[in-house]
Amino acid sequence: MSEKTIENRDQELRVRTKVLLKHIKDVSVRRANVLGPIICFLFALIFVLIPVWHLAVLAGVIGGLFHTKMGRGALTGLIGVGAAWILNIFIELISTNVYSLIDQIGGIILGNLGFGWLFIIVIILLGIALGALGGSIGSGIRYFIELKKE
Repeated sequence: MSEKTIENRDQELRVRTKVLLKHIKDVSVRRANVLGPIICFLFALIFVLIPVWHLAVLAGVIGGLFHTKMGRGALTGLIGVGAAWILNIFIELISTNVYSLIDQIGGIILGNLGFGWLFIIVIILLGIALGALGGSIGSGIRYFIELKKE
């Protein structure tokens, strides 16, 4: 074999490898939109079901690591942690008598019973905000890691 055919094969192999790696990266980016919120949801659910709700930010960070854009990272954390908190509140409302306690707290603070639903919305919004914050932090961490690699 001549040197030119070996060089051509090497060149062709490099091009095919680059195309394959680009395809793998594209597929992983597409799956990150689904995988990120699911993993974030699972971690947030674990952290909420054991009484360590403070780690909702960490669950958002884990979900945000799937993206390099902060908007998508925040959305991933928002969806994952928000869904876990909504599910937890739904479970607590059905299985325990927590609504009457929240309603009494609303009566103490606002001076009238019947505002428990307002505090439930505030709790859900707090979880969503913590998830979005964590997702933004996670995507920022990934962005800096990829920036450092280049």
